[in-house]
Formats: sequence, C-alpha cells, structure tokens
Amino acid sequence: MAHDFAKHKKTPPPSSLDSRRWLGFWTGTATGAFVMFLAMLWYFAPSPTQVPDVTEAPAALPEENQDKDTTQWDFYDLFLGAVVPIVEGYKKAGDADANSKTIDADHPWVLQVGSFKDPKDADTLRAELILLGMDATTERIKVNDEKWNRVVVGPFDSTQTINLARRKLADAHIKSILKPENSE
Repeated sequence: MAHDFAKHKKTPPPSSLDSRRWLGFWTGTATGAFVMFLAMLWYFAPSPTQVPDVTEAPAALPEENQDKDTTQWDFYDLFLGAVVPIVEGYKKAGDADANSKTIDADHPWVLQVGSFKDPKDADTLRAELILLGMDATTERIKVNDEKWNRVVVGPFDSTQTINLARRKLADAHIKSILKPENSE
C-alpha cells in the first residue's frame, strides 16, 4: 500500500494537549473541593437533639418583687452635692477674635481657605473645594503692592451654615478663617 508523504496528518501541538490535561486536573480538583465542602457542612450540621425544645412560656416574677423598685439612683445625690465654680471674666465684653464674631444677616460672611501668589494654585484649591460640594470662588486682591489670589467659600448668612462648612473643611484637613464678605 502506497503512502502519500506529501500530505501530512495534522496532529494537535503538544501544548494544547497539555492545556486540556491541566484543565481536566483543575476541574477535578475544584469538584472534589466542593464535594468535600458539602460533606463538611453535612458533618457539622447541628443535630435535631441539640436544639432545645421551648414549649412553655417563661415564668413571671412573683408579685411581691413586682411592686418593689430595687433600682438605686445614686447619681442624683452626687449631683446635688457637687459644686461648680463660676468664673467670670475669662473674656472681657469688648474682646472678640474674628472666629467668634456674631453673624449679622445684613452683612454676609465668608471662609477664607487660602491665599496664593500663583493663580494656578488658587484654582487647584478651588477645584478641590467644588468637588467637596462647596461654593468656592477666587478673588484677586492687592496687598502691599503685590497681587494675591484669595480662595473663599461662601457667603454665609447664618452661624449654622458656617459651622457646617467649617466641619466639612476640617474633615478635608483644610484650615479656614472667618471674614466679612468684602474685607481686604
């Protein structure tokens, strides 16, 4: 019988045969691990005898204990005997810093969060504040014949909104200074 050597039989390359073997190996390993997991769950499942049978309601306390209040409230006596010294004059009436001024609805306030010579730095901080959900703007000011770019948040018309904004800035590790809106 003649054999045609010009036509070769196509045999799969050894790498694809090896990959099939590895696929079979890992499939068998995963299946075995899953079966062992199910067997372990079945083995460690609580038996019905371990579950307590609760058919009765718990017994109530005897009536003699229900009328008697056994709770002691000692802290009332402690607070009555405590003395809290009142110190007047920590601050004089005229002393106030910019962060403790009262808010007037006629004059809005802003929080200054930065001042930069380079406008790019000011815009970077402003973008970060906008991503925090705050109303931030930049102002160009002139101080001692130098141009500065001030980044402010606001204006605010109530103490509550200022405190919320300061809390959000503090959480983002950004310091702020309370100022009237149109101050230099």
